[in-house]
Amino acid sequence: MRWPCNVDQRICRLSTFLCLTLIFFLLELIYGHIVNSLTLISDSYHMLSDVVAIIIAMISIQVFRQYYLIFFHCFRPPNIMKYTGLEKGMVGHLCL
Repeated sequence: MRWPCNVDQRICRLSTFLCLTLIFFLLELIYGHIVNSLTLISDSYHMLSDVVAIIIAMISIQVFRQYYLIFFHCFRPPNIMKYTGLEKGMVGHLCL
């Protein structure tokens, strides 16, 4: 099945970016400790927060991939005045 917006391509890009960010994180951390540079060390930990953000983005894409069919099946435009029990439940959850 083909996913919208080239999901596989986005995962590949994020994986590449994750590897590069991890490499730069380690290089900055090691070099910052060698030269006793607090600036490099703090910037490396900032890159670590970027790594966590990339991992969260990859997880959200995987969750999107799993629930794509279910989500869009439940929120398809209904026929006029025709609601099934599933759609009523989804509307009720949205109201909460």
